[in-house]
Amino acid sequence: MNKQFTITLLCLLTLAGCDSSQKPAQNEGAINHIGQMKLDHTQDKQMQPLQMLLGQALVMAAYGANMKLDGNDQGQNLLVDATGLLRRAMSGPEMTMMHKGGGDMSASMHQIHDLGDTAFDLLDLMMGLSADDSHAVQLRKANELLAMAASGHNMLLQAESAGELGAVMQKHARELLNQAEAGLAGIEGLGEYHKLILHLLRMHGMKDHHTPAKI
Repeated sequence: MNKQFTITLLCLLTLAGCDSSQKPAQNEGAINHIGQMKLDHTQDKQMQPLQMLLGQALVMAAYGANMKLDGNDQGQNLLVDATGLLRRAMSGPEMTMMHKGGGDMSASMHQIHDLGDTAFDLLDLMMGLSADDSHAVQLRKANELLAMAASGHNMLLQAESAGELGAVMQKHARELLNQAEAGLAGIEGLGEYHKLILHLLRMHGMKDHHTPAKI
């Protein structure tokens, strides 16, 4: 065996050894990435019913708040029911199970908790509304926008499993979100309403740069 061949063989064996020593780490990283993608996808699917429950709670809250502004005592009952739905979505057994399953790492988990926290703040504000509120006209408009945004949010989630009707639902959902966005941009002093509606719009890829003053 000549000297040149021996050197070449040793170099090849060394390179092969280095490559094989790196593969386990590379493979482990790829496996972890794929595993996290599967976990996120599963959590997103599990999160959808909770997101829809949260959306329904917001629709109920918007109607309840407007009823209070109209002097209808049943509005308070709707707000109490909406608070119960929101609490069920945010701290019920389904959410607890997702946290135990590693859901703390999910972007969807952070998103829904941010939305839930904002919704609880707004419901606290709604509980104190009355027919003689000095911002009654403005607040009625805000509640209408909230109902539009929450309905559009729910319809988009439902469209994902609606088969051929999905495209129709998406179209109408986008129209509702567009109307909510257009109305939001033209109303001053929305405060907590603005924050929550904007959160719903951003969840579905929409942005609004109008930041009105807080009431």
